[in-house]
Amino acid sequence: MDKPFQDYLLSANQEFSGWDFSYITGTGRMGSQLLSWSYGSMAVPLVRKANSLLDMGTGGGEFLAKL
Repeated sequence: MDKPFQDYLLSANQEFSGWDFSYITGTGRMGSQLLSWSYGSMAVPLVRKANSLLDMGTGGGEFLAKL
């Protein structure tokens, strides 16, 4: 049986830290799977042509530096 909507609202106040979303995945509300495309393979040709890059919200820039 589905969980009542009110229960979902109450669980929204649960604290979490970093990228640990296990409290959501355990409820079945979130899932993940491999994508049918690769960001890296799409970005590399564009990065090669670029004079500059802007890293917005991807963390410490490690992935961008690898490109």
